[in-house]
Amino acid sequence: MTQLVVNQNKFRFTYNPDVEALLKSFANIHEDEERKEFKSSWLDFINENKTILDEEKKRLEQEGYKNDVYSKMFHTIKYYYVKKNKKNKDKRSTSLYDSPMKDKSRTYNKLDKEQLSLIVTFINQDLQEYKNTNNIKPQYSYNRFLEKHSIENSKLQLQIKNSYKTQYYKIKNKTII
Repeated sequence: MTQLVVNQNKFRFTYNPDVEALLKSFANIHEDEERKEFKSSWLDFINENKTILDEEKKRLEQEGYKNDVYSKMFHTIKYYYVKKNKKNKDKRSTSLYDSPMKDKSRTYNKLDKEQLSLIVTFINQDLQEYKNTNNIKPQYSYNRFLEKHSIENSKLQLQIKNSYKTQYYKIKNKTII
């Protein structure tokens, strides 16, 4: 019996949770520094935590990471922990001003059950009648519906149009499957 060995490339290398927490705390402390100051703080951080970071470097290299691990950590801190944290803070600060708008819930103008059932029955009949023709488009079907059922109120007509489109899509997809 021969055993088949599959060599799988690993594309995502994650940090040990302890190292990740250490990197996040560094990012939180130094997130407001300029780039040169941040780099010098990073070099100090590497020297202070040399043993932990070297162990992580060995572990990642054993898993198959071929690039510079310290560079990877630096870019992870700068992009994922500092920039994303700043974006989230910006969103939170702007959302404080937007909160009255977010409290408003969206209102839906629902049709009566009779109107909805009228639409559904018409669509089913229309799909059967125009089954193998070029006139089976939703727009044509809706126009035939308006010819048969005249609607004077423009607001109601818009509600019916939107509901008609939705119901047509649902029914059409059910009949295809």
